[in-house]
Amino acid sequence: MTLQALWVAARPDEAGKFFQFLASAAYQLARGDQLQIMYGIGGARDLPERVLDHLPGWRAGAPVRVGNGAWDQRQLDV
Repeated sequence: MTLQALWVAARPDEAGKFFQFLASAAYQLARGDQLQIMYGIGGARDLPERVLDHLPGWRAGAPVRVGNGAWDQRQLDV
């Protein structure tokens, strides 16, 4: 459905990129790797959460974090 929606929306370039992502994920499964619940921009697989101490955060509400600590969790629901 997503590929078709991108194609119909006159975004065949994005449809191609999405298909490449799906093909890459299928290849990882074929190699015996696990699918992750999330990937980084460009398909990055390693997304550790880290604190940026040098930034004050919104309304000085530190800590500022980037990444996501859930990147390596196993998710059994949809």
